Amino acid sequence: MIDTLELQEAAGSGLSRHALFGSLFVVPCSATKSRILQDGAPLPARDAYTGQAFRMARNRLEKSGAKWCILSGYYGFIWPSTVIENYDVKMDPVNESTVWDECFGAITNRQYARLMTAERIVVLGSKLYANAAAVLLRRKVEAPLVGLPIGKMLQKLAGGDFLNLPNDKDLARRALDSE
Repeated sequence: MIDTLELQEAAGSGLSRHALFGSLFVVPCSATKSRILQDGAPLPARDAYTGQAFRMARNRLEKSGAKWCILSGYYGFIWPSTVIENYDVKMDPVNESTVWDECFGAITNRQYARLMTAERIVVLGSKLYANAAAVLLRRKVEAPLVGLPIGKMLQKLAGGDFLNLPNDKDLARRALDSE
């Protein structure tokens, strides 16, 4: 739902320490999962997903000390420490009429409060995940990687550019409008 997804400019050339720690980063799950998980052993979500983009985002976020969670097509919003089991479900488009009762079911009340009160929500994934987060959270989200080719997205994740990326509203809107 494009109209609920508004990309907001970060002040100056980078984010202040306050802005970083007032932010909650949402990392999409990945189709690629740990062999241990596939063999039937539950794992913390941070270790369960093994896709390249997921690993790059996780590593940068953990090094920076930023708060982050995962948006899963099966579990909904989960924290990195949430123990999950193997599944094979892809994220479906979400709209205002979508009823996703389980989107908050795997997180604690404290985690839910953190998710709902973050000053900024930054989705590090595709338009599909950014739109899903905006609709489910009923708030504006930032999506600095939307519209980028996968190679550029991986480059920005590897370099941690999303931690201090000043969003270009016009470029981002063009990317959203062209999809």
